[in-house]
Amino acid sequence: MESITDLSILSTNIIKDYIGEVDTAIDITLGNGYDTEKILDFVENKVYAFDIQKEAIDYSKKRLKKTLKDEDYSKIIFINQTHENIDEYCKKAQLIIGNLGYLPNFDHEIKTLPYTTLVCLEKSLKILDYLGILAVTSYLGHDRGKEHETLEAFFKSLDSKKYKVISINPLNQAEMSPKLFICQKLF
Repeated sequence: MESITDLSILSTNIIKDYIGEVDTAIDITLGNGYDTEKILDFVENKVYAFDIQKEAIDYSKKRLKKTLKDEDYSKIIFINQTHENIDEYCKKAQLIIGNLGYLPNFDHEIKTLPYTTLVCLEKSLKILDYLGILAVTSYLGHDRGKEHETLEAFFKSLDSKKYKVISINPLNQAEMSPKLFICQKLF
């Protein structure tokens, strides 16, 4: 039985329920490739998977090559680039996901930053199709919550006639436990 506070599983289930099959998705933070792997079940065409760390790309390629069918693996476009450049690679997507912070078991000095993440999210909203979903998990420990505060202010500022946003915050967990934002584009 899965925990209701496992935000990765919760995010995937919400996405499946609200948008079902998608043509194109973007993982703005590939990391170890687990989120990319989860969404492949309902992505028909391509997943653009970004990570600034070449080690993360190499590790994910190797791991996913072993675990995925060839037809699913061939859907992934690995991009060793910062997520703030997503619009240079993809112009339309129905789903954009990300897990912020740093990559466990790798260099913790390399992490997402409030400014670059904000640029990425602004571009993500332009790339999203009508009724598309942007799902971002925020980890507070890597920078004492600065990036999370930036995200929260960003999502709160969105026009409620154009976007619907929910925030999921496990209440009886550690103060620095992850938080989830899910945004749906309505135009």
